Amino acid sequence: MNALRTHAQQFINSVTMYRLVVLVLGVISAAALVLSVAGVLSYSIGGLVLSLGIILGASYGGSRLFAYTFSTKHNPESWLITALILFLLLLPPHDLRGSIGIALAAFIAVGSKYLLAWRRRHIFNPAAIALVIVGLIGIAHAGWWVATPPLLPFLLVGGGLVVWKIRRFAVVGTFFVVSLTTLAISALVHQQDVVTTLQSAITSYPLIFLGTIMLTEPLTMPPTRRWQFVYVILVGILAHAQLAWWLTPALALCFGNLIAFATSQRQSIRLRLQEVRNLAPNTYEVLFEPLARYHWAPGQYLELSLPHSKFDAHGTRRVFSIASTPASEVLRLGITHSEAISTFKQALIHTPPGTELTATYIGGDFTLSQSGRPFVFLAGGIGLTPFRALLQQLIEQHDKRPVTLFYCARTPDALVWSDFLAHATQAIPLHVVPVVSQPDTKWRGETGRLSSEILDRAQLDLIHSDIYVSGPPPFVSSALDLLHAKGVPRQQIKTDYFSGY
Repeated sequence: MNALRTHAQQFINSVTMYRLVVLVLGVISAAALVLSVAGVLSYSIGGLVLSLGIILGASYGGSRLFAYTFSTKHNPESWLITALILFLLLLPPHDLRGSIGIALAAFIAVGSKYLLAWRRRHIFNPAAIALVIVGLIGIAHAGWWVATPPLLPFLLVGGGLVVWKIRRFAVVGTFFVVSLTTLAISALVHQQDVVTTLQSAITSYPLIFLGTIMLTEPLTMPPTRRWQFVYVILVGILAHAQLAWWLTPALALCFGNLIAFATSQRQSIRLRLQEVRNLAPNTYEVLFEPLARYHWAPGQYLELSLPHSKFDAHGTRRVFSIASTPASEVLRLGITHSEAISTFKQALIHTPPGTELTATYIGGDFTLSQSGRPFVFLAGGIGLTPFRALLQQLIEQHDKRPVTLFYCARTPDALVWSDFLAHATQAIPLHVVPVVSQPDTKWRGETGRLSSEILDRAQLDLIHSDIYVSGPPPFVSSALDLLHAKGVPRQQIKTDYFSGY
């Protein structure tokens, strides 16, 4: 079981969230076609193939048309995700009118990203708003046919991988609990059998697909954890309370999207590249000039879009923690890569200064607490990035809470931002403990991997500290095990996984 978990984690880390969603939707769609041929599904293979072809064609054509019309880059993953979702939700057509209906739904979905948008940021989940509009017109119908027992194993595994990738277990779990509770109450009110209702909800309702695939779209989901819980609770209640015949799951999701829009950066973030600096082997600092006044909390991340030709499995959009504060004149990112560099990072490193790029959203909860407790920061490799922003915030606010930073790297020359850290130790009560796993002969600091002994030598009161952990998933998992063994309450630990960077 541990070996299977390790392989699954390695696979998840090797692809971006968008590519993973494409793969999951592709596998579910392929499974549906195979099951149709085998006679397991009630829909004919001809009808499904026709539906898939029409939706793919209309989505691709619409995406190209709108990108050209609005002078933006065509996103090769976004249209495909939208198309596959619609294929799994819309009933296959039986006549010309039905074919036109699903084509229109696909066209509306990709068009909503441009037309139902505010300052280049779309407001609604594209597939959901398309279902609402074509449902009002009456030209196509959302059967949510993907919610059928034969496809349940594929939904559970695929949806689980997506939630694992984005690490929204508590948020999505809350949606399931609220939804099932709402259905149970509704069943009691309408004098229906509760057990049968809940069984149907899992096997034949759009509960799992809605919660793992559609609800988790980053651009239409609130950026912070608190509002994410409000969002999923609202959608869970509205989608399953059976308050009115017209209150469909798609419409419930659109209502939730309004909360996301109201609580997030209500525009895309336009940046002009200033400089790319080489900090260490395979490690770079990327400096941008924000082209407007944008707000973010130090410790948050952004999703950067960089369309480029012949992109690999990592796609054209990547998430990076911000290494600067809003008070800075520049927006700073830190990136690293293995010897097999992705096409995205290769393109970013070689992007000419002066080029304008777009970040689609800012989010995250890896922000400073106001508890008054001392801080302990555990950084693994490029996981130092958000800590640079947090330390800068403490300097700007003249915060005198004690901070201990354990900065772990493979070799001494992989340690970066040493000048900034030296300045920070003079400005605030900061103690830096560098830890190197492969030291050279000149190294005099801590060696090996972060361990209980290294933490003990710092003589910290971990149980009464706020602890932040950032780095690759193995580093974060190992650090959590150390902290749990020392009895640190989980609510005093914040984590930031650099998966797939």
